[in-house]
Amino acid sequence: APFSAEELVDHLKAELGRIASDPAPERRLPGLVVMDRIYLSDADTRRLTPHTDVDEVSRIIRHPTSKARHYLACQVVSWDGEIVTTVHVHVAVQGRTLYLELTTTSLLPCRDDYQVFDDRTGPLAADDYLRATAQAVTHLGSMVLKAPLRLLQDLMIRIEARSRGTGNQLMYGARISLREEASSGMIHSHIQEQDILKYKRIIERRVLAAVFDFLNAHHVDTSEYQERALTVLNAGAINFGSGSITVDTAIGQQNQVAPSPKKPHQQEPPQRKSRTK
Repeated sequence: APFSAEELVDHLKAELGRIASDPAPERRLPGLVVMDRIYLSDADTRRLTPHTDVDEVSRIIRHPTSKARHYLACQVVSWDGEIVTTVHVHVAVQGRTLYLELTTTSLLPCRDDYQVFDDRTGPLAADDYLRATAQAVTHLGSMVLKAPLRLLQDLMIRIEARSRGTGNQLMYGARISLREEASSGMIHSHIQEQDILKYKRIIERRVLAAVFDFLNAHHVDTSEYQERALTVLNAGAINFGSGSITVDTAIGQQNQVAPSPKKPHQQEPPQRKSRTK
């Protein structure tokens, strides 16, 4: 390959940065933030640091054979922070082959009990504040009483792990964030679902187009790339957390289902759109 993975990553950051800051509303994607992210399994973490050195990031991008992986996190915050859509872009150039991975995750709205004050159209009464304060104090008391037991359980797990010689395999960090804990795990409206799909498709299309331009500028044959990119754009599936997967209607050769042969004089049933859950 006449280029490095780091050069392509820099090109993607520059191209996505343009649509994040373009003054024209038709060319701008509001709320888009593009960040370098290094992901590492919690079991493989030996040293916690607040950031990764720039030289180390470059090494991970060009040599994706260690336990760490680099992703461009392209994040859009919408609905006043209720919906956060992130497209993770991973680029690797190995064995004269370009590997491009696009993974979309979404943070769903908070639970209804966290939005009581936001949903009120009129002024709040004194009993609303008293009720909220009483609930908070009750939950706080329960958490404080359970804290020593949880701490004791954690210490027992660590002691047992050290006795078995597996103390260096302990997990680091929280399993989920506070914002995820407050998530309802549900889409509140069809428009929210469509917005997640919209941002996913916009970012994916811009990434694929930027890679296409980059390859052409480096005089790389893009015939196979165009076919695979079309397949990516025509198919999509998102897991919304409840175990259901919505599969979008797809077009293109790779995603068509061949119709079964019709019998003679058999009337074709009316066509209707369907959505698989």
